[in-house]
Amino acid sequence: CIRAIEDAGLRLRWIEEPLAPDDLSAFTRLREAVSTPISAGEHEGTRWGYRDLIQQRAVDVIQPDVNRMGGITEARRVWALAETFGLDVVPHVNAAHNMHLSISSLNTPVVEYMPPPFGGHSADEDQVFWNLYPGEPRPEDGYIRPPDGDGLGVTPNYELLQVVETITD
Repeated sequence: CIRAIEDAGLRLRWIEEPLAPDDLSAFTRLREAVSTPISAGEHEGTRWGYRDLIQQRAVDVIQPDVNRMGGITEARRVWALAETFGLDVVPHVNAAHNMHLSISSLNTPVVEYMPPPFGGHSADEDQVFWNLYPGEPRPEDGYIRPPDGDGLGVTPNYELLQVVETITD
């Protein structure tokens, strides 16, 4: 499929996770076989997993999801690791916590953007932050700017958090 895209003359920025996330040897073989950059990492949870992706030359772009990796401190380590090896980091989803990491790194050239859900609330994991943090940044003229304010610049939807707390009690 990737070769067909390349044969058609299309030059994509990258192909995101075209294989099962844990099959690093397959990623390495694929990366060697095509010229289109390969990305992966949204399912990885630790810097050691990213170290393996990088050491095995399995990817060109890593895509951490801060929600799945223990937070901002561990994510900063992953960003530093990628920068050490000259790899781009494009975090999975545009939530405010990813936004702050992205703008503080020279190896994050773009941000993956998941728009808010149509027609209200969504339980989709990629859109849940629109429900929990209604002030998530939105693009203007092709750019996303981090929100102003304390901390990450977004305020939780306390009503929704109370509903979730009631359900889980």
